[in-house]
Amino acid sequence: KPLILDATLKLEHLMEQFQHISALPFSQQISEWYIFESKTLDQYAASNPLVAIAMPNYVGAWKRQASDLVKVKALYLHLALESYHALKGKYPEKLEQLVPKIIPELPLDPWTDKPFAYKLLPKDHSLFYSLGEIGKDLKGNSFNQFDPHNINCFSNSENIVFSSLMVDSANNKDTKGECKPL
Repeated sequence: KPLILDATLKLEHLMEQFQHISALPFSQQISEWYIFESKTLDQYAASNPLVAIAMPNYVGAWKRQASDLVKVKALYLHLALESYHALKGKYPEKLEQLVPKIIPELPLDPWTDKPFAYKLLPKDHSLFYSLGEIGKDLKGNSFNQFDPHNINCFSNSENIVFSSLMVDSANNKDTKGECKPL
């Protein structure tokens, strides 16, 4: 087969697989994607240089989808926590206290299909986090942050942490929108 025809057929198969994996529940997508990536993508890239050039777009699209889903669910939870704080003057001791008066149900961490991890911090602040791609609970201590005021401050290499302190620091002129550890 000519190289271009071979590449077209392989990319068509990759797109079908990508669509199939994307239709699964997110927590299943993770394991399916890694199986697919380790078996099929490496094999296709080795057999056709045109496929090897196009493949980073497929891998990147899936990881961007995962990151965007975490951001959307975290922003929803962040707004629910701030609403609770506005009504009660404090953050809830447990996320379950948001249901059903603030939100109908807790958003689930897309990486685990469980609620985001949550804890109260001193001085009336809160912290919640996703276990991220690594799936290991680092208790929010070693973290990358997402600041709703600085959308670029996000990573999925470790626990992904969202904190009321980041909103305060985003309003503080000294921080200049930088991500800072607590």
